[in-house]
Amino acid sequence: QVHGENIPDSMPLCVYYLRGYCKFGDNCAFEHETSPTSLAWCALSYDNSVFDPAGAVRFAIYDFDGTLFRTPSPDKGIPLFENLTGKPWVVQDSNVAIANGYPPNFRRRGWWSTKDSLKLPVFDRTCPDVLIADVGMRLARDFSDPTCFPIVLTGRANHLKSEILDILRTHSLSLPDFRVICKYDDQDTLEFKTNVLNAILTQLPKLNLIEIYEDREEHVEGFSAYGREVVNNFFVIREFVVHHVMDGVLREGAARIRQKKSDQIRIFV
Repeated sequence: QVHGENIPDSMPLCVYYLRGYCKFGDNCAFEHETSPTSLAWCALSYDNSVFDPAGAVRFAIYDFDGTLFRTPSPDKGIPLFENLTGKPWVVQDSNVAIANGYPPNFRRRGWWSTKDSLKLPVFDRTCPDVLIADVGMRLARDFSDPTCFPIVLTGRANHLKSEILDILRTHSLSLPDFRVICKYDDQDTLEFKTNVLNAILTQLPKLNLIEIYEDREEHVEGFSAYGREVVNNFFVIREFVVHHVMDGVLREGAARIRQKKSDQIRIFV
């Protein structure tokens, strides 16, 4: 395991930690930092591709659950798990763990941070129908476009990143590790996502279009408000588009914020 390769001295990050696994743990000689800036830097600089951020004119951001894939929500997934296995989803102590055939130290509480929510019997990652095809085709197209910088940005916990990458690759969406960005803490998901986007935006000087694919209605509204701020503050960005994925159906341009002509004139004069 080689740490810090190709990383500037000003940011001696452990790239393995950012991928979700570092065998050295607290004894690692490199920094275990998870700020939006470090996540953005890795996404831009350390994906083993020939992508040049300076040439990107389009930035595409894809949510994972409900947007790219039909993953079950907790209100449906937990009852399904309990009915199919005969075991409780919540395991809070050793007595419950042992009684249900788990090791004494096994615990399971939430849904989105738990690996079992992405496995059988509640989710079959090998089934072609779990991919929302229209959105998956967009991601594949964007990844092959040298003028576009696509990422998958999810509120899933970072220790599930290997699961997410495996699901993507199972459906022929083989993004480099750092183009998939997961949460590291309990920060609000929308706030986490906009903080990461802010850090990336400053590194894409030719950007003129941002597209976001999102299923949660409250996030569509939140990104729409964020888009207005971006278009007002980044004069090179002419358009900010939010595509809403509703029940597996892509609704293009649910929100579309364009720069005013007066602002465009101000850019070029």
